Amino acid sequence: MDSLEISQDSVKLKLLKKLLISQEYISGETLANDLGISRTAIWKHIEQLRESGYKIEAQPRQGYRLLSRPQQDLSLEEIGLCLKTSWMGHRLIYLSETASTNDVAKQLARQEAAPGTVVLAGHQTHGKGRLGRRWISPPDVNLYFSIVLRPNVSPSKAAVATLVVAVAIVKAIREVAGIPATIKWPNDILCQGRKLVGILTEMSADMDRVHHIVVGIGINCNSDLTSLSNHLLAPATSITLETGTIVARDQLLCCCLEQLEKYYSIWIEQGFASIVDEWKRHSETLGKRIKVLVDDQIVEGTAVDLDQNGNLILNRENEIIRIIAGDVLV
Repeated sequence: MDSLEISQDSVKLKLLKKLLISQEYISGETLANDLGISRTAIWKHIEQLRESGYKIEAQPRQGYRLLSRPQQDLSLEEIGLCLKTSWMGHRLIYLSETASTNDVAKQLARQEAAPGTVVLAGHQTHGKGRLGRRWISPPDVNLYFSIVLRPNVSPSKAAVATLVVAVAIVKAIREVAGIPATIKWPNDILCQGRKLVGILTEMSADMDRVHHIVVGIGINCNSDLTSLSNHLLAPATSITLETGTIVARDQLLCCCLEQLEKYYSIWIEQGFASIVDEWKRHSETLGKRIKVLVDDQIVEGTAVDLDQNGNLILNRENEIIRIIAGDVLV
C-alpha cells in the first residue's frame, strides 16, 4: 500500500518542486539547507522519486538535476503537485490492485481516518455499483477512488450526498474533458445517453448521527470499446471514446477533488437547496418520460422536478409522485 500525505509540509513534494523549477544542477547541500533536512535524507527522497519514475541525474560536486517525469498519467507526486484543496485528498492512499476501494475506505473510516481521505486504485477486482451490481474495472486506464466524509448532518439529510458528488464530478469532467456530461438520478453520470461515471455511497449512522460516509467513484477515462462491452445493463462510454484523446487521469482526479471540496462545503454550510439548481442544469432525467424501479415495481411518469431533499418528482397522469429511492431505467 503506497500512501502520500499531501500538505505544505511534504518534504518530498518540496524537493520535487525545486527540481522542476531549476534548469541547472542543485547541490545536495543547498537542498538540505533549503528544506531543513540532512543530505542523507535528500538522497533517500531522490531514490523514492526515482522509484516513482522520475529520471534524476546526480553528478559529484554538482548535485542533482531532473531529466524527465514519469510517463504514466497517474502519479502520487504529480497529484500532490497539482492538487489545490484545503483538505480533500490530503491523505491519499494508492493501491495498484484491490478488490474494492470502498471496502478499504470503510475500513479506514472505522479506524477514524480523517475526512477527505482518498483511496485510489489502479485496478479493482470486485468493483461495486448500486444494488450489488458489478463495476467493470480494467487496470490502469480509468479512475477508481473512494472518499471518507464525516458530515455533521442528520442521517435523513445525508441522503443527498450522492447528488452533491454528482454535481462536482460533472463540473470536473466538463472542465477537464470538455464533454457534455449529464446526471441521471440518482447516481450515474452520462454522456450522450451512455454511462460514463458510477457513484456508490455507503453510510454508517445511528438514528440521529452520521458516523461516516464513503463515496466510491468510477470514471471511465481511457477505456476502449472492448473493455466497455462488459457493461451489460446499459450502454457505456469513456472520455477517450467521446473525445478521441487520452485524458490525464492525475489532472482529472485533482479537478474532481477540488470540485468535491467546493460543493461539499456549500452543502454543509448552506444546505442542498444551494446546489439543487446546479443539479437541475445538468440533469439528464428532468423533462423526460421515464420508468423508475421502486421496490420491484415500475413507476412511470414524466420527471418534472427535484426537491430540496433530493427526491425525484414525477407527474403521472396529473398525479404528483415523490420518489425517495429508486433506479431510473434507460
